[in-house]
Amino acid sequence: MRLKALFLVCVLGLCGILTTSLGAQSTSARFSVPFDFVVAGKTMPAGEYAVGDNLDHGGIVKIQSLNTRATVFAVTRNAETKAINGPATLVFHRYGGSYFLAQIVKGDAGIPALALPETRAEREAAKTAYLVPVETLTLVAMR
Repeated sequence: MRLKALFLVCVLGLCGILTTSLGAQSTSARFSVPFDFVVAGKTMPAGEYAVGDNLDHGGIVKIQSLNTRATVFAVTRNAETKAINGPATLVFHRYGGSYFLAQIVKGDAGIPALALPETRAEREAAKTAYLVPVETLTLVAMR
């Protein structure tokens, strides 16, 4: 029983630390996404989104619907593409009628794009759409 209580205290403490550090470092951009899409294994509806990263180089990204308040957190890594100076963008892969969030580009020349890992659903969509090449779509942040 004592071990369970200690474990619970540690987990709650870690959650508190993460919440504090994530909130303190978060920046966000707003996007209008005209289609349903999958991120971190969760389907998000078309609509307006706030996308905020919590670490400058990889880490956790918060994607929140401004219409439904649906929220998903996704683990990212630095993408192999070079950082560019320009507006923030979202990059999607499309297989048939399914869209998958693939990258988040902050638009700051000093910070690389953030790549999201390919999910099982995306791998399955790629297999079933093997005759049609993947299409890449880019959405620019709203001003």
